[in-house]
Amino acid sequence: MKKEEILAKSREENRNEDEREKQLRKHAGLAMFIAMSLTGEILSLAEIIFLETEILLYGIQLMIFVSLGVQNWYFWAQGRRKMHLVLGIIWVVLIMSSLCRVIQVFISMM
Repeated sequence: MKKEEILAKSREENRNEDEREKQLRKHAGLAMFIAMSLTGEILSLAEIIFLETEILLYGIQLMIFVSLGVQNWYFWAQGRRKMHLVLGIIWVVLIMSSLCRVIQVFISMM
């Protein structure tokens, strides 16, 4: 095979994949996993300390919102696309509403 044939074949195989996008998704997934793990750990400790099952119920929702929010903010920080900025803001609003529910459960326990 000639060099040109190899390059043409490589371009054809990788036509729809951008290496930067793959790395961005990989790193965003890692940030999302770390955020989800930390949020889950905090909520698990709160569940153990206070033995209230509603904390876990709203906590799972909070954990998902935090992880998706972190992912979108990471995408925005790397690519500066408006779509990720808008989604990041939406996730922050959802995080705040979910956090308010968790705080309400704490207050109702007192």
